[in-house]
Amino acid sequence: MENFPDSSENELSSIIKYDLEMKPYGWMYIDAEAELDRRKKQIDNASADIYIDQSENLSYGGGYRYEKHESTQLTGYLRYDVNKEDWKRHWTFDIYERYDIQEKILQEQEYRIIKDLHCWTGEFTCRVEDESDYTFYVIFKLKAFPDMAFFFRTAYHRPRPGSSEKEYFKMSAMD
Repeated sequence: MENFPDSSENELSSIIKYDLEMKPYGWMYIDAEAELDRRKKQIDNASADIYIDQSENLSYGGGYRYEKHESTQLTGYLRYDVNKEDWKRHWTFDIYERYDIQEKILQEQEYRIIKDLHCWTGEFTCRVEDESDYTFYVIFKLKAFPDMAFFFRTAYHRPRPGSSEKEYFKMSAMD
């Protein structure tokens, strides 16, 4: 019997994952995910979002989030571009809201102002969680590499033999 795997390894997973990404029109995008427990015959969590590009300058969306025994939430998103065709005067304004239906509170709010600065963008973000926790971000992104992050820190580096005594602190880039 050593050559045969345990019978539990041959069973199908008890969790069925569902993932749908669809763009039925050039101006509409739909994204939905869910996890179903087939043994308990219940949905453990689910989310569905729809985004609409109303025009070249306006997009918006809405969504629904469900997590069994945790929360049920609605989300909303609005983005407006001003002077998109002229990078010198191009500004973008974003608003994201997440409302907890059971708690009857705004769980998360995010407000962003983005300025096009030719080869890079500057962004100021204010994020509010649970109506009392405020976080502010200032972010700069290179347009050619928008997902590449640069992190800097000040750290102590012991002087190497023969190096200058003044080289105690140095700026280093982290991956």
